Amino acid sequence: MEEIKDDMTAEKWIRIWQKEYRSFVKESTFATYSVAIENHILPYFAEKKIKDIDCDMNQEFILSLAQKKKGMETGIYQLRL
Repeated sequence: MEEIKDDMTAEKWIRIWQKEYRSFVKESTFATYSVAIENHILPYFAEKKIKDIDCDMNQEFILSLAQKKKGMETGIYQLRL
Protein backbone atom coordinates (compact mmCIF):
# COMPACT_ATOMS: atom_id res chain seq x y z
CA MET A 1 0.00 0.00 0.00
CA GLU A 2 1.15 3.51 -0.76
CA GLU A 3 2.70 5.37 2.15
CA ILE A 4 0.41 7.81 3.97
CA LYS A 5 1.95 11.27 3.84
CA ASP A 6 1.24 14.17 6.20
CA ASP A 7 -0.35 16.26 3.46
CA MET A 8 -2.51 13.44 2.05
CA THR A 9 -6.22 14.17 1.89
CA ALA A 10 -8.83 11.72 3.10
CA GLU A 11 -10.08 11.34 -0.48
CA LYS A 12 -6.64 10.37 -1.75
CA TRP A 13 -6.24 7.80 1.04
CA ILE A 14 -9.74 6.40 0.44
CA ARG A 15 -9.05 5.98 -3.29
CA ILE A 16 -5.84 4.10 -2.48
CA TRP A 17 -7.72 1.93 0.03
CA GLN A 18 -10.45 1.15 -2.50
CA LYS A 19 -7.90 0.11 -5.10
CA GLU A 20 -5.89 -2.04 -2.68
CA TYR A 21 -8.76 -3.82 -0.92
CA ARG A 22 -11.22 -4.33 -3.75
CA SER A 23 -9.89 -7.82 -4.42
CA PHE A 24 -10.31 -8.87 -0.76
CA VAL A 25 -14.09 -8.43 -0.53
CA LYS A 26 -17.10 -9.59 -2.53
CA GLU A 27 -18.24 -7.25 -5.27
CA SER A 28 -21.52 -6.60 -3.43
CA THR A 29 -19.60 -5.63 -0.27
CA PHE A 30 -17.35 -3.32 -2.25
CA ALA A 31 -20.41 -1.73 -3.87
CA THR A 32 -21.98 -1.14 -0.44
CA TYR A 33 -18.75 0.43 0.84
CA SER A 34 -18.50 2.60 -2.27
CA VAL A 35 -22.02 3.98 -1.82
CA ALA A 36 -21.27 4.89 1.80
CA ILE A 37 -17.98 6.48 0.77
CA GLU A 38 -19.48 8.56 -2.04
CA ASN A 39 -22.70 9.59 -0.27
CA HIS A 40 -21.51 10.14 3.29
CA ILE A 41 -17.78 9.97 3.95
CA LEU A 42 -16.33 11.96 1.06
CA PRO A 43 -18.78 14.86 1.26
CA TYR A 44 -17.63 15.38 4.85
CA PHE A 45 -13.94 14.40 4.80
CA ALA A 46 -12.69 14.62 1.18
CA GLU A 47 -10.48 17.70 1.46
CA LYS A 48 -9.40 17.18 5.06
CA LYS A 49 -5.84 16.07 5.66
CA ILE A 50 -5.47 12.62 7.22
CA LYS A 51 -3.24 14.10 9.94
CA ASP A 52 -6.00 16.54 10.94
CA ILE A 53 -8.78 13.98 11.40
CA ASP A 54 -9.26 13.36 15.11
CA CYS A 55 -11.84 11.90 17.51
CA ASP A 56 -13.78 15.17 17.73
CA MET A 57 -14.06 15.42 13.95
CA ASN A 58 -15.22 11.81 13.75
CA GLN A 59 -17.83 12.48 16.43
CA GLU A 60 -19.10 15.54 14.54
CA PHE A 61 -19.39 13.40 11.41
CA ILE A 62 -21.38 10.71 13.23
CA LEU A 63 -23.70 13.34 14.72
CA SER A 64 -24.23 14.89 11.27
CA LEU A 65 -25.28 11.47 9.95
CA ALA A 66 -27.69 11.05 12.85
CA GLN A 67 -29.20 14.49 12.11
CA LYS A 68 -29.68 13.59 8.45
CA LYS A 69 -31.34 10.31 9.39
CA LYS A 70 -33.62 12.06 11.87
CA GLY A 71 -34.60 14.61 9.22
CA MET A 72 -35.31 11.88 6.69
CA GLU A 73 -37.47 9.96 9.16
CA THR A 74 -39.44 13.12 9.98
CA GLY A 75 -39.99 13.78 6.28
CA ILE A 76 -41.19 10.24 5.68
CA TYR A 77 -43.56 10.50 8.64
CA GLN A 78 -45.00 13.76 7.31
CA LEU A 79 -45.58 12.22 3.88
CA ARG A 80 -47.62 9.42 5.47
CA LEU A 81 -50.01 11.86 7.18
